[in-house]
Amino acid sequence: MMSDSGDQARRLAASFAGLAAQVEAYRDSHVSELTNRQQAFLDDVAQALDDAHDKFVGIAIQETLDSIAGNVKQLEAVTQDAKHALNHLNSISEGLKIAAGLAGLAGAIVTADYGAIPSAIKGIADAVANKTDR
Repeated sequence: MMSDSGDQARRLAASFAGLAAQVEAYRDSHVSELTNRQQAFLDDVAQALDDAHDKFVGIAIQETLDSIAGNVKQLEAVTQDAKHALNHLNSISEGLKIAAGLAGLAGAIVTADYGAIPSAIKGIADAVANKTDR
């Protein structure tokens, strides 16, 4: 589950990105009517909106990192185990199970689906535990 402030930051980032794109589209569609100074002004406005977008993306990323902080030790351990297991597997299907678990974990982190992170960690740990060494 995403935190309220992280969700708000993501929405604000998307809003500012949309506004920047609209300002740029306006400038581009009226370029022949605008003076150089007006074009430069619109460029500055679009850049300021892009900067605001970047700021809120940074806040959202920090919220994500703060929310998974308790799982970091587990993440470190399971990714190390998965890395080791991938070097010592006896079957393709085992490698694919571990890779699928890693993809699920990455997806949960990127989309800030905090509820899915523990189950993704468990899925990788189970896949690693069930591997057959060469």
